[in-house]
Amino acid sequence: MLKLSPNDAKAPPPQKPGNVVQTWSSSSGGNFTVEVTDDGKWMSMLGYAMTTNMVKIRMQARVPIGEGPAREEMRKNRALLAVAAAVAGVRAETEDKE
Repeated sequence: MLKLSPNDAKAPPPQKPGNVVQTWSSSSGGNFTVEVTDDGKWMSMLGYAMTTNMVKIRMQARVPIGEGPAREEMRKNRALLAVAAAVAGVRAETEDKE
């Protein structure tokens, strides 16, 4: 199981003005930062989370969020999107693919 808590007091400044940055901590150890671009098209994550049975989930990626109604739901639940992407094995993107 993975228990996450927001820890925005330790959030770093955004890479670009207008981006939204959140920091999350896992009760079993680890923390990660999620940053969504101001246009809502990309999300970056960096750090790790630890499950209650001590499995380390590495999080280092930049993923496109996409279009449509699901996009808004993903933007609301940034930590869930980050965990899902990390568990699925998504790794770093280096630039926008537009």
